[in-house]
Amino acid sequence: MKAVVIVTHGIKRQASKDDVRDLTNIITKETSNDYPIVETGFLQLKEPLIPDAIISCINQVETDACIVPYLLSTAHHVQEDVLTELNKAHNL
Repeated sequence: MKAVVIVTHGIKRQASKDDVRDLTNIITKETSNDYPIVETGFLQLKEPLIPDAIISCINQVETDACIVPYLLSTAHHVQEDVLTELNKAHNL
């Protein structure tokens, strides 16, 4: 089995939290045959944090997790912060 981790920035606005939850539900429904585990990891402000979401997926499926950035641009967060968080998960 495989897993997907949607990585996103921390969220304060409830409408944005709802959007991420809705996206996670859609991906879960649409990919359940190939990716039965779908979780969201946040860079900051909300849990689970990215490393925790990755470890949770790997513990559930004992295999690789596909990381899907859900950010508006490939600025600093994608190029540096998300990679830092992936390395944290790798070192746990």
